[in-house]
Amino acid sequence: MDEIRPLTALRGAFALWVLAFHIALMSGLPHGQPIASYGYLGVEFFFALSGFILAGAYGGGFAGGLSASLYAKFLNRRVWRLFPLHLAVLGAMILAGAVPAQTSFYSAARELTLTNMWFYNATRINGPDWSISEELLVNLFFPALAILSLGRGRGRGTVAAMSAIACVAGLVVTARSNDWSLNTIETMPAMTRCFCEFYIGMVLYRFRGAAGVLSSDGVLIGLAAVLAVLVVARAPDLLMVAAMMCGLVGLSQNAGSVAKFLSAPPLLWIGHISFSIYLIQVPIIRLAIWAIGAPTGPLSVAGLFALCTVMTLAVAALTHRQIELRFKRGFASAFRAGSSRPAFSTRESRHL
Repeated sequence: MDEIRPLTALRGAFALWVLAFHIALMSGLPHGQPIASYGYLGVEFFFALSGFILAGAYGGGFAGGLSASLYAKFLNRRVWRLFPLHLAVLGAMILAGAVPAQTSFYSAARELTLTNMWFYNATRINGPDWSISEELLVNLFFPALAILSLGRGRGRGTVAAMSAIACVAGLVVTARSNDWSLNTIETMPAMTRCFCEFYIGMVLYRFRGAAGVLSSDGVLIGLAAVLAVLVVARAPDLLMVAAMMCGLVGLSQNAGSVAKFLSAPPLLWIGHISFSIYLIQVPIIRLAIWAIGAPTGPLSVAGLFALCTVMTLAVAALTHRQIELRFKRGFASAFRAGSSRPAFSTRESRHL
């Protein structure tokens, strides 16, 4: 599956929104700033986008049934995508002594193996990797989800649609149990949240051809405006997630001015390094707060946000180039050398 550039850029924008959320949270800023305080919703977009893109890149191989060899190759690729940067950041934090006092050897081992969100929520050294743990878990079930959402045959589209409705119901129950907010990392609610959003993304990929009405420039600009209004008005999270998912599937089909704008090189660059932005932001924010102190007024708040953003982008560019791309290229070379008939196309989307 070729890269859908507007979605790459949008992923970068949502990564910066998560960064703003963590800066506000870790610096003790009041919760009354809606733009920063709703940044956790970037995770909802990431999981829906992941389901959408993985459905396009790998779903066809499983739509007709489970293949043990394809499953092994799929998991191999996902492990090499998720683990190198995670281990590098976590190792650097451990060496720097940035470890919570309550961290046990057992919880650290679970975080290293990205099983820290399985069964129960273990203490984390690098907070954002909770969602990477959930991503790995949902990837384990990907073949079954692909058969359910993308399966061929009579009535399979109805099955996909009905199961997606069940996932919407799961999100409603999760939000309702948390005062209509999706901002939870408790084990079962977080697992429900991530699985449902990932699966809905897969179903959106299946029915993307029917989303023509959402793909026009006018509708996409309108959806962006609606999302902004919902954030400022502190609307329920579910409404904002609905707007984001409509935008995702619409933007995947857009070839107009919106797509051209989002395909601008600076926006694409941020999207390409967004995985690094997400994983390295917490130690960067801690370092910035240690260096300049917690903000006490508007100018210091602006200074902290600017410093954290610049430092995060700089370090993310370095880790993307020296870790993400090196491992990706190394894996691709090894894969080509080890198989003359790859099960999946080696020309993967840069979303992954």
